[in-house]
Amino acid sequence: MKFKNKPKVRIKTELNHDSGVAYFTLIKKNKVKDTEIGKLEVDIGREHKFLVISSHIDLTYRNNGFGKMLYERALKKLGKLKTQFYEASHDAQRVWVSLAKKYKHRKSFFEGTLILRNKLNN
Repeated sequence: MKFKNKPKVRIKTELNHDSGVAYFTLIKKNKVKDTEIGKLEVDIGREHKFLVISSHIDLTYRNNGFGKMLYERALKKLGKLKTQFYEASHDAQRVWVSLAKKYKHRKSFFEGTLILRNKLNN
């Protein structure tokens, strides 16, 4: 559902080096209690460094740019993100295509991996 007035949100970042995962949590600001409405998890370990493990936005808040906001925060913080593009959901693929228009990217065709870097296209 598209909002006429988007809710105010913030993103909480947690880098857990012990587990090798970076968490980017999308939180809707409320007067009484803030509510988690989305999360992005990225591998920051050695085996699949910068690979997006999972991404989720609550159904009510989809198609309002919040997913892209999470990915952009992760790109800014980590410098690079990877995905197995053809294994991602249709909604996630749309976000990746949108980001690829803005950021430098490389596609490993045979592996199906899309890599975005925190450098704007010129």
